[in-house]
Amino acid sequence: MTAAFARTFITRVLPAAFVAALVAASAEAYTPSGPPLATGKTKYLGCGYDTATQGLDFEKYFNQITPGNAAKWGSVEYVRDVMNWTELDAAYQLAKTNHFSFKLHTLIWGAQQPSWVETLSTEEQLQEIQEWFAALAARYPDVDMIDVVNEPMSDPPDRPGEGGGNYIKALGGTGTTGYDWVIRAFQMARFHFPRAKLLVNEYNVTNFTQRAQSYVTLIKLLKDRGLIDAVGIQGHAFSTTPPNATLKANLDIIAAAGLPIYITEMDVDGPTDQVQLDDYKRLFPLFWEHPSVKGITLWGFRPGLWRQDQGAYIVQADGTERPALVWLRDYLQASANGAPLIWNHPRGLTATRGEAATLKVSAAGVTSYQWYKDGAPIAGATGASLKIDSVSAADAGSYRVEVAGPGGSALSDAAAVSVAEPRANRLFNISTRSQVGTDGNVMIAGFIVSGDSPKTVLLRAWGPTLAQQPFNVAGSLADPVLTLFQGDVSLASNDNWGGEAGTKAAILQAAQQVGAYHWPDGSKEAALLVTLEPGDYTAIVSGKGRTTGVSLIEGFEVGAGATHFYNVSTRSVVLSNDGVQIAGFIVRGDTPKKVVIRASGPALTKYGVPGVLENPMIEVRHGNDLVAKNDDWDAAIRPDFQKCGIDNWAVGSKDAALVLTLNPGDYTAIVSGKDNGTGVALVEVYEEN
Repeated sequence: MTAAFARTFITRVLPAAFVAALVAASAEAYTPSGPPLATGKTKYLGCGYDTATQGLDFEKYFNQITPGNAAKWGSVEYVRDVMNWTELDAAYQLAKTNHFSFKLHTLIWGAQQPSWVETLSTEEQLQEIQEWFAALAARYPDVDMIDVVNEPMSDPPDRPGEGGGNYIKALGGTGTTGYDWVIRAFQMARFHFPRAKLLVNEYNVTNFTQRAQSYVTLIKLLKDRGLIDAVGIQGHAFSTTPPNATLKANLDIIAAAGLPIYITEMDVDGPTDQVQLDDYKRLFPLFWEHPSVKGITLWGFRPGLWRQDQGAYIVQADGTERPALVWLRDYLQASANGAPLIWNHPRGLTATRGEAATLKVSAAGVTSYQWYKDGAPIAGATGASLKIDSVSAADAGSYRVEVAGPGGSALSDAAAVSVAEPRANRLFNISTRSQVGTDGNVMIAGFIVSGDSPKTVLLRAWGPTLAQQPFNVAGSLADPVLTLFQGDVSLASNDNWGGEAGTKAAILQAAQQVGAYHWPDGSKEAALLVTLEPGDYTAIVSGKGRTTGVSLIEGFEVGAGATHFYNVSTRSVVLSNDGVQIAGFIVRGDTPKKVVIRASGPALTKYGVPGVLENPMIEVRHGNDLVAKNDDWDAAIRPDFQKCGIDNWAVGSKDAALVLTLNPGDYTAIVSGKDNGTGVALVEVYEEN
């Protein structure tokens, strides 16, 4: 669990009247019969526990217990030498009474640590840490598992104040390995808990490959010393937004370290029942069916859990089960009676002629598959997916798949496949990262919505989240303000995106739909969800209170339709090194797209812009690969400017431009100053018709 969110986790204090009403309503409305959902399985399904909000009927759903806050040092020994074991005792007793696996969470962390430990010398701190380990070991001798160190990469105990511990030096500091303090903590844990499985626990390692690789480096340091028995991977909603292929690839990287994996702190947001159900169907089997994963722990299941505002609970306040929980029970029980369960039917699609198309089914308890087209079996189509390498008109039709298991068979719903002619490519998503100044040096992004009908657009201005893992952008804008204009008319403005519950929910849903990165709750970023008529628009990013810093503005089309982005441009200050201007865009479709990409510096002087970048350079990249670059533009491309309806530059100016034909994919245009020059520049990306 991340430090920034720790205070509002499932054991937050709720009014007694609320808890009593919750318990009473639940008991009257619905009583699950049990047994735990994963009974008889080789893996456990557990949950974060506290008596106030997560205690009712816990044992009828789960067979593993992780106390959410009760085992954290700051909760137990808030006052030096005064131990509060009440909540932890209750969790431990429930586990032992029901023969559930019990895990302590967590011994060492950079959050929720007792404030008094920061006032001690390093020698006294080490002594107190030893006493903390010894007290836990004496009171709970039959602990099954322990998160020895929580979030070592993200939140080490190296900062003063706010429960940060600030005792990393007492454990040896970073030392020669970079993680000497973690090694020392595990050595102490192995001494005090010789029979328990020892784990390290971290977040954002399934969604970022570099983080996964760094995590493996730490894991191997511990494994080589015989100090670690298993690996914890936090499954929070913000860590599971990438496609399953990305999640699995990073999971495989960590699994290659050769230790069992446990998915910890898993939550799936549920702004609606359908959104939550779809994500459970997508994510839970990915983790549960991975051979290295030996158990999953949800981070609460009833209202009052950590991600309460995101609707991550799977049981309502009155005790009724949400569709995700109903599906989860069916999924886990499918193999018990041998009958297969189809939980994701093949979906109909429109395939482009000449391109590949794939139909998939997701099911449990399956031993064989057979696909059918228009009622006739397809020879050799006996897998969980059916791929057509090159679609033709003859492939249009109705497809179904029959799945069979030891206890019978099931036939999927029909999926209609239609065939379309190739579409022209077009720009889809736009984004630019650069420095935000004041007055005329704020960030000004322009875009054109083309077509004949309104288009819903999600605009977002990043700020403080850029400074956090995994971005680590120095000097980010602390509190961006986003204002949308059409001409001189202000259409909408936003300071903090989560200010209104209804607006926040709509923005969250739109961000999830387009695959935008999930911002932390309470962040100071700004966002607008607007429906716009075709036309020219300007979005301005400024700092609240005339503050300055690095920001990223991005725009997404929300929903389908012929109306789309035609052009994107951003004017801002270009600095050197990490302060260059970075514009991102996505080319979407089936055929190559010709685009014009420009970096205006001297050309801005005729519009009265002061302090322009005298000699801009531009380069376009696809991932890490350089596609093309330009210093001083070539007048031979002026006809391309005319086709896009944009103004011509003076022949011989020091501006930069490229005309490229790009295949579908993600691209980045980077604008810098020659010889590390700085100044105001305008980056533009146009579709060429």
